[in-house]
Amino acid sequence: MYPKLKFDIWTNGINLTPLTYHLYHLSNRVQNIAISLHSATEETHDKIFRTGHKDFKKVIKNLEWLVKKRDNKEIETIAVNFVVHKINYQEMIAFQKLANKYNVTANYSEYRPWYNAKMAYDYDNMAVFLPSHPEYSKYAEIVKNDIFNSPNCILPGNLRPKD
Repeated sequence: MYPKLKFDIWTNGINLTPLTYHLYHLSNRVQNIAISLHSATEETHDKIFRTGHKDFKKVIKNLEWLVKKRDNKEIETIAVNFVVHKINYQEMIAFQKLANKYNVTANYSEYRPWYNAKMAYDYDNMAVFLPSHPEYSKYAEIVKNDIFNSPNCILPGNLRPKD
């Protein structure tokens, strides 16, 4: 009906499978895909996604399939998102390596208290990127790694140490 219409898709990556892609007639109609991954390991992924969306292996399998679509010019760009907080910051280097492996953009953003999520009530404990946080020095050392100068890395200034 609208042959020039393109989609931007934000997903947790669980259900963006070849079947879904086919059923929704997405072939050559996807401009950008952003996958909220927030981790580089299954263990951390399961801590962050505590309900129904805990299938890290499936997300990686779907990402690999989507990368092939992108490489065949059916999708323009793919990004993986990482909200930095106490649970996952120690995986930031591994996450960037994962993004580099698949040649996808790694988008980092600061943790913010959203809605009534359990972690929102514990913001000061979760916001490891704040200089007042007890683990800030560990965080700052991680973020100083040269891997965060990769061309596919989007790590905003507010997440970079000020020293």
